[in-house]
Amino acid sequence: MNRIALIALLLGICLGTAHAGQPQPLVLVKTIPLGAIDGRIDHMAIDAESERLYVSALTNDSLEVVDLKQGKRMRPLAGPKGPQGVMILPESHEIAVACGEDGVLRLYDEKLNLVRFVNELKDADNLRYDSASKRAYLGYGKALAVIDTTVPSKLAQVALDGHPEAFQVEKDGNNIYANVPQSREVVVIDKSSLQITAHWQMLEAHENFPMALDEANHRLFIGCRNRAKVLVYDTKVGSYIGKVDCVGEADDLYFDAERKRIYVTGGQGYITVISQVDPYLYKVVANITTSAGARTSLFDPASGNFYVAVPHHRDQSAAIWVYKTRP
Repeated sequence: MNRIALIALLLGICLGTAHAGQPQPLVLVKTIPLGAIDGRIDHMAIDAESERLYVSALTNDSLEVVDLKQGKRMRPLAGPKGPQGVMILPESHEIAVACGEDGVLRLYDEKLNLVRFVNELKDADNLRYDSASKRAYLGYGKALAVIDTTVPSKLAQVALDGHPEAFQVEKDGNNIYANVPQSREVVVIDKSSLQITAHWQMLEAHENFPMALDEANHRLFIGCRNRAKVLVYDTKVGSYIGKVDCVGEADDLYFDAERKRIYVTGGQGYITVISQVDPYLYKVVANITTSAGARTSLFDPASGNFYVAVPHHRDQSAAIWVYKTRP
């Protein structure tokens, strides 16, 4: 663990907990250096079978590969132009990388050979997989695309009033929820018809970027930057429930169904941990110090690990900080 990581851990222990005397909900257990990469780090994906973490080094035009078992960076993959979204296809274990700079969705095999691609996807960004239909959804330009990953090809798209910064796809239901900060709204899309069925305006805060879904309790969590808040919506009736404070410049947000928590990372340099007391009541239980610009993260429900992408900043080298969840 390097010096800055150790300082962050000590600050988190001393200052991060909202309620003194309670144990931290996340504990830093490991730092994995990413070498001499600069600039923004975007989204990540984990392949549990191979125990690899894939990291989009957006500014570096590379896909970083981390061996989680060994706790070290492997050979990076050069070639993706402005990689943003990354996703593992569960059947083939192929790695799908959405590249915003050249508008190409690239699919690589487990040996990191390029096997397929889809062109003409300007500002390709977030990716989600729907196991029921075995299709992928991709946010790009001012639209949400439906991708057949076996061909691959773009099957259809849903036009939006702005770029979809984040979206969630119901597993058991038929809705897709998309954040469109340009129009200050969440758009609800029917998966079957690909028709927009509702527009939920962001009234309490806006610049709505990350999003998470508690499908069992019909709750949608929306991270906003202009007023740093997490807004809570009831997806069953389409109504606003309430809001709770969070880290500034929020870029990733996850719901931990087992522990009934929300984790938010942002460029302000800490993780906000929010407890879901019940579906109507939420409270901040910790603000855990990370590093300036550490906006993106990944929560792995299977292991209970929370990964934070820390960019190069002053004396801090680029790294993945691994946190373990506590009950």
